[in-house]
Amino acid sequence: MTEGNRYGRSGHPSKPTRPRKVGPPPADNQPMNLDALPVWAEPVAEPFRRDPAFWRAVYASADALVLVVVAAAASLLLGRLGLPTLVALLPFLLPLALVGWAVKASYRSSRASRVWFRRQAADDGLAAWRDSERAAVARVFVRAMFRNRFQHP
Repeated sequence: MTEGNRYGRSGHPSKPTRPRKVGPPPADNQPMNLDALPVWAEPVAEPFRRDPAFWRAVYASADALVLVVVAAAASLLLGRLGLPTLVALLPFLLPLALVGWAVKASYRSSRASRVWFRRQAADDGLAAWRDSERAAVARVFVRAMFRNRFQHP
């Protein structure tokens, strides 16, 4: 067997290798700067407190809820003006996009935090994770809706 062909030493074709990604790691791999968090975020327990994806999901969900109220008012106004139904539903596109972004961020956050809870409590880690995540979101969601969006995005 010659060295330059497409077969490895075993005689089978080798798997193609994927090129490595060049550049900085994704932002979700970096822990959250705790000094940048608002004071009302202190009751959130670890690992959620340091997880940027958790905060992205909470903020996007809160913003989507606020924008649904604004979109409903705009839709009523557009309906009163006699515009077609499709035009009256257009204001709901932005909240829908934010919900999609929140789902994506919460999926990333929950995938990372589940591993943390499995390592901490081997017997019932997923139940503890579910309860802790619900408690963390419940502690900050209302405050996230009414936060100053110029200071805390």
